[in-house]
Amino acid sequence: MLKTLNDSTSVNKTDFFSSLLVSPQAQRRLFAELYRRGRVSDAANRQSDLDLAGAVVSAIVESELTVFLKRENARGRHRNYRNGYLTRRLRMGEEVLTARIARDRDGVFEPSFVRSYARTFEASLEDILAFSVYEGYRREELAVLLFSLYEGQRAKGLALGHQMECLFESLDSWLKQPMDASMPILVGWEKEAHHCAGIEKRICGVKALRLDGTLKGLVAVACDIDSKEDLQARAVERLFDLGLTNVQLFFPLNCRPAFTRAVGRMWPQAVIAEGG
Repeated sequence: MLKTLNDSTSVNKTDFFSSLLVSPQAQRRLFAELYRRGRVSDAANRQSDLDLAGAVVSAIVESELTVFLKRENARGRHRNYRNGYLTRRLRMGEEVLTARIARDRDGVFEPSFVRSYARTFEASLEDILAFSVYEGYRREELAVLLFSLYEGQRAKGLALGHQMECLFESLDSWLKQPMDASMPILVGWEKEAHHCAGIEKRICGVKALRLDGTLKGLVAVACDIDSKEDLQARAVERLFDLGLTNVQLFFPLNCRPAFTRAVGRMWPQAVIAEGG
């Protein structure tokens, strides 16, 4: 089934999507094939999380460099500048996270969050991903998580208060992405996240299923774990506000009734797929 998404000579894509919209059997076959190929499997979603976490780690290190350069250049003896990035593959247990580590021209910046020449990374993936959530984490909660992450790296002497001031600008630069007005197939999900210091959240997110079978994270929102807030409505409304107006097919991995209501309000033309 997934071959039809990649092989334009074997089938007309318009006919293919039309069949998905009217045929529950075709939807179930596509969904089963997506799971078999690993595109919407737990392992694939985990890899998607690792990719996103890599961007967050890159942003945190860049904010650290921003604070470092401000402090060094304020001394007035010699101005130092940014000088590109170094790609690092960091092992987290059995998994690998790829990050781009900001560098300075003089080569004197030593990041504390990702130590020079380190090949392992001792951090909570859930804590890192909290910084990629659009809204739902309070600033003081993120400060606690950031301190915990640095403490896990055994970093010392950091002015985290100053770093928090520029961290959100750095995150915005690393995480923001253009939003297409039309995305034929979306996948929605909800999960629970349990952090240190008793911080617990419900998180809802939406990803786009591309024609090549890969997933692209679009938005995630959160609330306290005991809240009854309609996260599905918040996530879908956020995408609509960003300019996503044309959705044809929506696969809910869980929370089907809530996604059905939210999608029906914003994208009435969309079909809620069976099999999710």
